[in-house]
Amino acid sequence: MIKNYFKIAWRNIWRNKSFSFLNILGLTAGTVCCLYILLYVKDQYGYDSHHDDAGSIYRVRTVIEPKDGFQAFNIAATSPPIAMGMKMDFPEVIAATRVLYFTNGGDNLLRMVGSDNPFYESKGYLADSTFFHVFTYKFIEGKPLHSLDAPYTVVLSSAVAKKIFGSNEALNQQINIGTDTFRVTGVYDETWGKSHLQPHFIMSMNSGGVGEFVRTNNNGPDRILFTHM
Repeated sequence: MIKNYFKIAWRNIWRNKSFSFLNILGLTAGTVCCLYILLYVKDQYGYDSHHDDAGSIYRVRTVIEPKDGFQAFNIAATSPPIAMGMKMDFPEVIAATRVLYFTNGGDNLLRMVGSDNPFYESKGYLADSTFFHVFTYKFIEGKPLHSLDAPYTVVLSSAVAKKIFGSNEALNQQINIGTDTFRVTGVYDETWGKSHLQPHFIMSMNSGGVGEFVRTNNNGPDRILFTHM
């Protein structure tokens, strides 16, 4: 019975070649488009999903409401004291961390202490010591939880560690970032999990300079807005 159905279907297709071709082409194109949209949406919603307790991680945004009648707008950033103030005032906040994109003309000059081969590297961040309490990274060298506790410590991506140290171990080595010297306390696999941050190296906020400015800044906004990661 089923064999006869196939024969009848094939005969109808063969008799109406043009019509059948257009139908099959349309069905194929529609299926491919649906699959592409499905894969794209899945990919976009896959960012930062690898972090432990990803459903409980929120980013604090700032709402700015001009008093001169202009339209209010919000930005994906906030003033330095907000995060730690919320940690102190709200028991629901288990951990908080601040992340600052650290740049000097776009890139930072890195090199191993004593080396004559410096290079420029982008996507350098300053982060609080609690950064790895909030975000989950797969470490190749070192341990994440206390890797940014001490001043002038830095965690490198495996790609940057390879640029500086080759096949040698990077842990506890010293590198120059700009004019400052940092001790390497960890190396992570940047290919594990997708994140909107994508840092190439992360420096301790407990360091001087910009880190000290962030830690001592007491200016804050009038309103704050929570958005899910």
